[in-house]
Amino acid sequence: MFDGKYRFAVLFIVMLLVLGLTLPACTCQQPAEPEEPSALPGQPTETEEPSAPPEQPAETEEPSAPPTQPVALSFEAAEYTSDEYGFSVKYPKDWEQQPSDTTLFYAAAPDQVPILMISVAEGATLAEAVAAAVEEVGGSNVTIKSQSETTLVDGTEATHGTGKFKHPESPLALDAFCLGAMKDGKWIIITVATVGLVAKFDEAKFSEIAHTLEFK
Repeated sequence: MFDGKYRFAVLFIVMLLVLGLTLPACTCQQPAEPEEPSALPGQPTETEEPSAPPEQPAETEEPSAPPTQPVALSFEAAEYTSDEYGFSVKYPKDWEQQPSDTTLFYAAAPDQVPILMISVAEGATLAEAVAAAVEEVGGSNVTIKSQSETTLVDGTEATHGTGKFKHPESPLALDAFCLGAMKDGKWIIITVATVGLVAKFDEAKFSEIAHTLEFK
């Protein structure tokens, strides 16, 4: 009888041990959460924002060229126009036109200097053309220095420089600012000159007058 109780007790203890081992295993094992399928190449994931398409540069309109504005002059101007050669030149309004048989146009200030001569001459260079124009009015000893290229308001390329020459009506040499531009194979020459003892050589103003040359 004692053996039977002993066997029953041993069996009961074994069953408790088996149950004690299996219960924690059952409680620890949780069903695994299903993994989310990986995104296919080129497809955005749920956490990634789809990239925005590159911005296209906005089309801008080309600004239209502003209309040509008249050049503001430092003097009240009169204007000489040559219909024959198709150009015009502005000069101070108080300079009076003088009769001339050897130049297109000749004007002088109230004190007779400065003077403005507009001529048409031939020559390989500006210096040669100015010498020819001065010789036509009876002048001589023309020297041109500080010669350089320039551009007129209308875009015409020209050449200008300073110099001296003798005028038949003056015992003293004149200081001059000369500008020339080619037109149909000839030079259009603008010469503004003065006798320094009577009226100073104002290169800025003389250049301003000469640079009003404009072809029509």
